[in-house]
Amino acid sequence: MTQKILLTGASGGLGGLVLRKLVDEAIFSISALVHQQPLEKGIYEVVCGDLTDPDSLLPAVEGCDTVLHLAALTHSPNESDYFKVNLEGTQNLLSACLAKSVKRFIFVSTRSAQADGGAYALSKLKAEEAVKQSGLSWLIVQPGECYGPGMKEPINRLAEWVQRWPVVPCIRDKNCTLSPVYVDDVVQALVTALKFGQISKETIVLAGPEAMTFEELIDRMCHYYQVKRRKVRVSIHLVQILVRILSRLGVNALVPDQIPRLICNKPEYDPSSKNLIDFVPKTLEQGLKSLNFR
Repeated sequence: MTQKILLTGASGGLGGLVLRKLVDEAIFSISALVHQQPLEKGIYEVVCGDLTDPDSLLPAVEGCDTVLHLAALTHSPNESDYFKVNLEGTQNLLSACLAKSVKRFIFVSTRSAQADGGAYALSKLKAEEAVKQSGLSWLIVQPGECYGPGMKEPINRLAEWVQRWPVVPCIRDKNCTLSPVYVDDVVQALVTALKFGQISKETIVLAGPEAMTFEELIDRMCHYYQVKRRKVRVSIHLVQILVRILSRLGVNALVPDQIPRLICNKPEYDPSSKNLIDFVPKTLEQGLKSLNFR
């Protein structure tokens, strides 16, 4: 029996990879929710909707069995925008699902969904609470720092920097830990979660198998790519000051809210997730094989 899926965030980096993987699975009928960015035509239905417009979501979820909710605002100089899109938008989508008798809701959150992780993290944490209280059958997944082909995330940029430049800036803070996770592992885990409809009321961390500091990550990359690099160590406090100054100047390559995400206490990979969705993430070195910028 074909399962009808509504995928939000299909025009994003991770969402686009999930969409392509779902297309390959014959058991799914796919609708992709879009707001502004168009999608290439494919073997799926494109439906228009806006998370901040509740009425637009009702026809989008009509007839769906499961909603896989990836759409989120991740970078904004205005903290209130996170709550408008990530919290209120998720609440609007949940209400539409209840109104149209959607059976299941899979929410893609973040490993940094913590009270001390800044506005983005708090908006996702509160959205998780809304999902749990919705009355729907739910599953929450919390990806770590994704990297791999097609991604434009910090781990990819750092791998490119290490390969190309002799000097690498290094955040010096033992609380700044990362658990890089190969993006294909996350995509496969989400597809498996869709297949295993009996998994309900679970929160699964989709992190890499190892947690490491920023400096340890750079050292591992240098060793893998067989390069020698000079690390320029900077404190997290200096980074915070620089980001605030740049943000006030309108340069938002980084936004102040990203700093607390780095240093908040985040959950690590739990091997028991293998039993739930057969999630066995690659090591950093296994994933780096796909990233060659030289």
